Amino acid sequence: MEQAILQWLLIYYVIVNTAGFFIMRLDKQKARNGRRRTSEQALFTWAGFGGAAGMLFASRMFRHKTQKPAFKIGLPLFIILHIGLTGFLVWAGGELTP
Repeated sequence: MEQAILQWLLIYYVIVNTAGFFIMRLDKQKARNGRRRTSEQALFTWAGFGGAAGMLFASRMFRHKTQKPAFKIGLPLFIILHIGLTGFLVWAGGELTP
């Protein structure tokens, strides 16, 4: 059972972090072109769904929001939170189902 949970979580995190990467990339392009930006609330919501690692990578790669304390601290905290949550789900395994 742990193997199945781990596989689904891996697929989920790959998808959500890839999307997070492209969301940050698109926001940087919007900033360069003077277009309407993605709200910080929307960015943090996506990070909360698990996309923080991809967003942090994109942030560093594109030098986007690297000076904002909320992102410098918030994205790594979301990563730690999701590592802990993933560890708990794998550890709990099938015990979560009724």
